[in-house]
This record gives sequence, structure tokens and C-alpha cells, in this order.
Amino acid sequence: MKILGFFSVTFFIFSLSFRAFSDHHETTETEEVTKKFGLQFDYDVSANYTDTKQADMDSVKTTVISQTGYLGATFTPVPDIIGTVYFNLFGDSSDNDNKRTEVAMVTYKHSELFSFSGGKNYLNFGGRDNMNWNYATIAVSPYTDMMGPFSASAPMMSGTVAAGIGAFTLMITDDIKEVESKQPTALLEWNGSFGIFQPLLQLAPYNLGRSLQTSLSLGFDSNGYSGYLDVVVDARDANDNTTNYTNIVFELNYSGSSLSPFLKVATFDTKQPTKDLKGNSSADKYDDNGMVALLGTNFNGVSQYFAPYLAVVSQSKKDLKAGSIDDTETLTMTSLIFGVGGSL
Repeated sequence: MKILGFFSVTFFIFSLSFRAFSDHHETTETEEVTKKFGLQFDYDVSANYTDTKQADMDSVKTTVISQTGYLGATFTPVPDIIGTVYFNLFGDSSDNDNKRTEVAMVTYKHSELFSFSGGKNYLNFGGRDNMNWNYATIAVSPYTDMMGPFSASAPMMSGTVAAGIGAFTLMITDDIKEVESKQPTALLEWNGSFGIFQPLLQLAPYNLGRSLQTSLSLGFDSNGYSGYLDVVVDARDANDNTTNYTNIVFELNYSGSSLSPFLKVATFDTKQPTKDLKGNSSADKYDDNGMVALLGTNFNGVSQYFAPYLAVVSQSKKDLKAGSIDDTETLTMTSLIFGVGGSL
């Protein structure tokens, strides 16, 4: 997964899959094996030039080249059962919780209407900004990146029922961060489908039911244009005091013949229970407010193995001045990002 501030633009999906082909109608032994196993390697490379400016201080310019790599595998030991593993090759090797393995789960597809999954998987609650976040994402909201109540990936069980108005999902997990206690938590989702529009409703009660994250999203896809509008409200209780987080994200994409431009704007704000602070507690934290704007394009038509990207990302936030709870100063970071992607 990406971390806001590094903004990896992709050297996109490089996948290896083993397939055998035959002119006969009979399934050969080789075909039977390759249908049961697939291997995928994903990685990205990005160059990021950033200019950071705060108040009257001189700007700080940095250049970062970063990469991300994932190794994934799928296997189907018997019909209707699929195993999935997704391993972060550049994760923290000192991690004792094995966070390098971001996905390790089994899915049972009972029918076109019902499926069940268990194991470790991504927790997609918090709107489409979080649902769509993967190794190829350039930027997400600071709330999605750092302030959400759930870990990015955690042990879970989920069941999905498809109906005429969309899919209903119930997920059970016990992985919650920055609250008073951890406990099994039921997360509910409705992902609708009505022509060009895809409404989304997510209800995620946590912290023994004292806290609630509510996500409303409207997606759309028509004539080459696609995108969504997210509104997330997170009412988080601590010692009977409720802090309210509000996160709003808008994304717009266009798929053209030579260029595929994209736009994203994300903003979040925190309302504290006693005295509503006007800024983040320090320059390296996003605990009160933040805004991200992204504008860029994919260059199409070069090759499926080599697809250039170019993007500009602007971050801004207000921080409390040292020793003050009222006076703020503005920090801005502007990044020019170039990357290339490919798929084999």
C-alpha cells in the first residue's frame, strides 16, 4: 500500500501467469495444473520532486525515487474455492505481526449470488478512496492514509450476497487501532448498481459500539468518464468524549485514445469534543486537518509494456504554532511526479 507523501506512480502490473493451449477439446494435464495456479509480480517505480514551504521559512526541495513490489499467487484446489496470497516484498522485515503478507485468504463461491471469504484481507471501509487504494495509487486523503480506525489489512471473515439492487457484504474483524479496546466488530456494506451510477453505503460500528464510521459514496461511469464522490463521517468515542472526523473526496477520470487525464481533490477536518483546535499538533502529523489535490495524465498508445505517467500533487495543512492552541501556520508541499508502467 502507498503512504501519502511518497506518491508512487506506477511501473504498473507485471504479471506472470502460466497457461497451456491445445487444439483438442479435452483438457490436458498441463492445462489442468495451470488452471489451478497463477503467479503475479507487481511493482512500481516513481520519481518525486517536492517543494515544501512553511510560513516564513525557506522552502525545502527534495527528490525521491521509490519502488514497491508485490508477489501474488492464486490457487484453485477444487472448483468454487480460490486461495489468494499477496506479499509485500519491501515491507518492514522487523515486523513481528507479518504485515508483509497483506492478503492470505480463501474464498468459497457458493453461486453467483453468494460467496464467503476468510483469512487476512484488505479492510475496504472508509469509502472508495480506501476501497480503490492499491500499490499503484498516487495519493489518498490524509484521513484515509493515517486517521481511519481500521488497519489496512487484517484477519477477517466476510460474506457477500448479490441481489438485484447490488451486493450486500457483512465483514467481521477484530483489528481496530487507536481506540480503547479491540473486539470483534461487524462491518456492513451495500454496493449498488443503477445504470451509470454506483451508490455505496458502509456502516462500521467499533469500540464496543460506542464509535461509528459512516461512508456514503456515489460512483459513476459513462462515455469514458468515471469517478466518485465520497463523504465519510467518523464519530469516535474516547472516555465518553466524541471526536468527529469528516472526510470528503472527489475523483474524476477520463479514458481517451492518447491521453487519460485524472483529477482528485480530498479534504478532511477534525472537530474535537471540548475545544475545537484550529490546526494539526505538529508539522509531521495530520490529526486535525489536511487537503490534497492531484492532477495528472496517463500517456496511452506507447505500449502495454511501457506507459508513461505525469502528475502534480499539492498538499496543504494548518499546524498550531509552537506553544499555542489558537495560532496556526500553513504548510504546503507541491510535488512533480513522473513514472512509467507496464504489463507483461
